[in-house]
Amino acid sequence: MKPTRSQSVTAQAVTIILWTMARFFLYASYFTIFGVLFGFKNFGKMVAVDNVVNGLFGALRVLGLRASNPMSGPLSAFMLSWSWRLLCVARHGNSC
Repeated sequence: MKPTRSQSVTAQAVTIILWTMARFFLYASYFTIFGVLFGFKNFGKMVAVDNVVNGLFGALRVLGLRASNPMSGPLSAFMLSWSWRLLCVARHGNSC
């Protein structure tokens, strides 16, 4: 059964509210964890390094996806698997 227009709009409104709340809690916990782990003195440096590393791997992933079909191809699969692996190791150590 296809949803009506009012059901679709309601679902979109609920989704954007939940998405906004989830992003708020994600960033609040992200910056809280960095503050607790590294303290005030190193907080800015560590957040900057983390954002740069995430940005670089994100750019590499996008380049890998553009170089081949997003659902297949050795380059995209390699970039996806290694970008997630390296991010996990960077955040959690060798326990990944």
